Amino acid sequence: LCTVELASDLYAAKIRDNYLMLISKKQNAPPTSLFVTYQNGEAFLHTIVAYADAPPKTYDLRSATAASKKSVTKTNKLLLQSLAYLKTLPQVRKDLGVRADGLCVILTNILADATHFYLKLFVANDTGLDYEIEEVLFCLRSGAKKRQLLAPVVTTQKQQIAAYSDATLCYAFPCYGLKKASKLEITLREANGERNLHCDVPASILLAAPKITHTPPAKRP
Repeated sequence: LCTVELASDLYAAKIRDNYLMLISKKQNAPPTSLFVTYQNGEAFLHTIVAYADAPPKTYDLRSATAASKKSVTKTNKLLLQSLAYLKTLPQVRKDLGVRADGLCVILTNILADATHFYLKLFVANDTGLDYEIEEVLFCLRSGAKKRQLLAPVVTTQKQQIAAYSDATLCYAFPCYGLKKASKLEITLREANGERNLHCDVPASILLAAPKITHTPPAKRP
């Protein structure tokens, strides 16, 4: 009937008849995006879910209205189109990243449209050990104490990077009203180790990101 996509592997989903049950594998797991589609590709449900100290939550897949289906379908098509376009772009930036413990992460491309930011990360593993990513955290810091966790709404995340290989990770998250003095903190946390990677992106760079314009296809004569 449908397929379920979760941006984080810290959650599990089970389908029973018309119900979807979500289970957190880890206490206080960070928010993640949930994307449910029919087998024919029609979007059904797209939302942000987060850990709660409560019994597993169920969604009645029959409860969505036709209007919400249409809206979600259009939104997600644009998001997926933008991510697909982002993946085709050559590397633009080389100054935003970090190298440590034989690992390297670089923020190579940033795009934006009216509603979302799109980021592409290049991660290289130059060690003899696989690098398994438990989670990628995006945190907006506006001062010494003010921090806000940003949850990606769409990701093409690859969870494990084999030894002596690399991968490209693409993310989309909603636009926020940013101050020029604030910054976006990106942290890659290793699942079974301490090789965590951390880099900062000044808000001024996000605000100056090239814009994507979604234009409708030309009508055939």
